[in-house]
Amino acid sequence: MASSGRLKEFLNRNMVTVVMVPVLFVIHWGWVKLQDNEKLVRQYDKKELPLLKGIHYMGNKLGLTNEEEGSKK
Repeated sequence: MASSGRLKEFLNRNMVTVVMVPVLFVIHWGWVKLQDNEKLVRQYDKKELPLLKGIHYMGNKLGLTNEEEGSKK
């Protein structure tokens, strides 16, 4: 029964993480599935995942990426 108490304590301490990680995964998975549906999104209208756009944006802001690469896209 000790493991049950530890599990309950872990869930109480990390409830936000336990809920939000799967939610973020499902949101991004849904985005990809919507983008892959040709009836909803034409090939030229497809967008990059919002998470990846944010990572690229932050990398550019922090100077972690090459400026020339960003201007080629």
